[in-house]
Amino acid sequence: MRLIYFTEKEEEKIKNILEEKNTFFIVVIASQYGKYKKGEYVKTSWGQRLLVIDAILIKDFEDFKQKYVHYPELKDTDLEAVQKAFVYKKVELIQLKKYR
Repeated sequence: MRLIYFTEKEEEKIKNILEEKNTFFIVVIASQYGKYKKGEYVKTSWGQRLLVIDAILIKDFEDFKQKYVHYPELKDTDLEAVQKAFVYKKVELIQLKKYR
């Protein structure tokens, strides 16, 4: 089973989301692009097993705004970083689900 890593800041946020809901999205850029496949299981650094529900290739920033469910929740600083990513790198949206 492949390991999936998150920063400390992301880790706490994801743990909280998993307590409330069973699924969440992450934006994957550059070296992580194409790494996770729909239907595979991954394991977090804290031992939580997750199922990759979907891996959505994103063409450009406009495509991202349409496909990312939580787009309205992003802060301006996050949006700037995502917009810049499309200039130089490939971007993918991964949906993960909590697995017992």
